[in-house]
Amino acid sequence: MNLHHTTSSSMQDVQHHSMFVTKRNQSQDIFDPERVRATIARACSGYEHDVDQELLYREIYKYIFKGIHTSELEDAYYMAASALIDRDPSYSKVAARFLQQKLFRE
Repeated sequence: MNLHHTTSSSMQDVQHHSMFVTKRNQSQDIFDPERVRATIARACSGYEHDVDQELLYREIYKYIFKGIHTSELEDAYYMAASALIDRDPSYSKVAARFLQQKLFRE
């Protein structure tokens, strides 16, 4: 995994509209935070009372950088959820869903 951890100060410097994601076919698309939130919501379905989706989004965002490849973004989902398992075991279920999604796409 080749994820670059972003500091909060550099996060503030990079605006959503200036960020892009590199797709599997090497084309680039503008980063869409609502798409990330929708992915989180799907993975958290059934665990809404146990997990904090906003916290998960902030954890994922730490790993996002300009030009991130979709496979690296999928790694960020899994890593962020895994890092939060000590808060609540339900995050392990969410992490498993992210991993399952990644494996399905590969």
